[in-house]
Amino acid sequence: MAINVLLMKIFKNVLFGIAAIPMLYLFVLGIYFLNQPSAPAAVLKISGTDWELAETFHDFKPEFWEKKEGQLFFNNQSPKKEKVTLFTEKIPSEDKKKGYVTMSVELPGDFAAIADDAKFGFQIGEKDLPEKEQIFIGLNGKGRVLVTDGNFDALSEGKVKIKDRKKDSKQLQEAIKLSLHYYRNPKGWVFFFSTNGGTKYRGGIVYDIPVEKFDSEDKAISLVAFNPSQKGELWFKNWTIQNDWTPND
Repeated sequence: MAINVLLMKIFKNVLFGIAAIPMLYLFVLGIYFLNQPSAPAAVLKISGTDWELAETFHDFKPEFWEKKEGQLFFNNQSPKKEKVTLFTEKIPSEDKKKGYVTMSVELPGDFAAIADDAKFGFQIGEKDLPEKEQIFIGLNGKGRVLVTDGNFDALSEGKVKIKDRKKDSKQLQEAIKLSLHYYRNPKGWVFFFSTNGGTKYRGGIVYDIPVEKFDSEDKAISLVAFNPSQKGELWFKNWTIQNDWTPND
């Protein structure tokens, strides 16, 4: 009888130990997340009406851009690619990961009103390097996600995977949100991007970008507009930037 009681006590202790493992795991996981650094407050550009072109951007050609209804409008006066640029060294930073950027911006979603050959979105690269050495991530007038170099040519280095659920979308949407962040792994830089508008999702990754191509702490980040057919309106608003930070910090 004493042996049976002892066995029962051992059995209960084993069951208690097994049941405690998930609780211990959740406790450790909670401590881990509580100790993660909080995301820095985002710098917000092109929001509301209390901003001016000359004070907002570090580099741009004023003849091709205008502030209208609180948004940044491309005036369709150039058949070439035009851009407004910020330099990360001039943007507030919490210095968590020097040289990293997380950002998003709102874009027009009425693709039925925009020329198919239009292109608009983000461009990012080392400051003062040629366009060829930078990366463009955005949309065309069909609503399709594009990843190219700064000349709109195929990337010479790196690999691209795009999850584009609907390649040619002409459905009316008031606005869509383009988001981008990146990090470094042993094989090089990995960029994550996505667009969200209504119930749609498009996005993907760019990976195996050589380390030296984005290793500088000083980046040029730009909003790009290209509309050679000059049909429709390209605009931007609510450009949020978290300098020197990525979600995996």
